[in-house]
Amino acid sequence: MRKFKLIWLLFFILFGQPVTFSAAPSSPQSLPRMVSLGAKRVYLRVGPDKTYRVLLEFCKEGLPVEIFLEYDSWRKIRDHEGSEGWVHKSMLSGKRSALFLKGTHALHKAPEDTAPVVAHVEGGVVGKLGQYNKQWCQVEVKDYKGWVPRKAIWGLYPQEESSPKKCLLPFLPFFCR
Repeated sequence: MRKFKLIWLLFFILFGQPVTFSAAPSSPQSLPRMVSLGAKRVYLRVGPDKTYRVLLEFCKEGLPVEIFLEYDSWRKIRDHEGSEGWVHKSMLSGKRSALFLKGTHALHKAPEDTAPVVAHVEGGVVGKLGQYNKQWCQVEVKDYKGWVPRKAIWGLYPQEESSPKKCLLPFLPFFCR
């Protein structure tokens, strides 16, 4: 028990306030932000309630969408074609994804035009977004993982220049990779 108090005191001294652990963020997430559809069927509604008319139905789990407004447990989203409407937050996932735009795109082994091609991906396919930089994004589609130019996908903002660092202990920056 004495060791625990000593460690707690050390953290308090180092960081100026007690360290608390919480599963939910203490402040609201910023808007706008990119997320993905978390269900196979998601209804886009005119307003923020189940009583509002359905505008359209999404049938592609993992499709990237942009949240630009929040009301209670409802999120107003926009898809890659500009369609806007309300969905319940339970229908969304924080996992990042990428939608391949029209055409056929080469998935490269490395972020270079000269790198070997791992696979070709058609427009409309959704993949899991990995690392990214100013020009290239790593995307996983089925059993294939590779790099594509950013202009080939939708699901990232232009100002997102590099992948966020993953932190094991967010309050200790030297644990970030």
